[in-house]
Amino acid sequence: DKCLVYLSTYPLEAGWYQFGGENHMVEINCLELPADSPILEYLNTPIQRTFALITPGVWGSNQLSSRYPKQRDFAYDNNKIKLLADKAIPYRYRMGYGQTPENKTHLEDSDIRQNSRLSRGRYAVPAGTVYVLKDPLAEEFNTWWKFPETWFPEKGLLKKFGCGLCLPITVAGVEN
Repeated sequence: DKCLVYLSTYPLEAGWYQFGGENHMVEINCLELPADSPILEYLNTPIQRTFALITPGVWGSNQLSSRYPKQRDFAYDNNKIKLLADKAIPYRYRMGYGQTPENKTHLEDSDIRQNSRLSRGRYAVPAGTVYVLKDPLAEEFNTWWKFPETWFPEKGLLKKFGCGLCLPITVAGVEN
């Protein structure tokens, strides 16, 4: 037997679920972590100046991906951010809306649209990326649980999926 462990911020009802578009079926069982769990203790360790992503991070707006949250509470004066990362990875692509023969875009008339171009995609900063900040994150944002939904696109929906989950790390030569 194989097992995949997934951290969820809310309980999932036990049962069979379809994942992906190819009818992959998985059995889900949800186990609550006890309050004294070392996993929860580690996830709640405050981030000072250095942290690493353990899931891909999709930051920015719905129109533009960025390498880190651009809001002032994260990147004040760009917080002199240093990144140790691989190149961004494609996260999502979608087809743009084609033109009708009259050169008008119709969202609802899909049967009369011509072939369309690939729209701007989304890009994710890969898991394993290390962030080194000049100044520590403010206390109200110093764990992933406290990251505001405004740092994520889609009105925070991606945070609910665990996007940008990160843990504090120690980097040689960097004082916290």
